[in-house]
Amino acid sequence: MLKRHAYPILGLPETASEDDIRRAWRKKASLHHPDSPYGDMAAFLNVKTAFETLIPPPPQKSHRRVRVQASYRRAK
Repeated sequence: MLKRHAYPILGLPETASEDDIRRAWRKKASLHHPDSPYGDMAAFLNVKTAFETLIPPPPQKSHRRVRVQASYRRAK
C-alpha cells in the first residue's frame, strides 16, 4: 500500500504527525475490531495495513547473541 492511500483510510491529512496517526489508528481499530459488536475483519485489516504502512513495526531483536555470550561466560 502506498503512503498516500493510507492517510484517507485513517481519515487524516498527509501532514499528520505520528501521534495523530496513532490516535486515529486506535480509534478506527477499536471501531472495526472483530470482537466489537460492529466489527468487520476486512475493514480492520485494511486499517491495520494502513497503519503499518505509515509507521512500520520495529524489527524484532534476536536473542541468539545473548545466549551465545551467556554460554561463553560459563566456559571461562
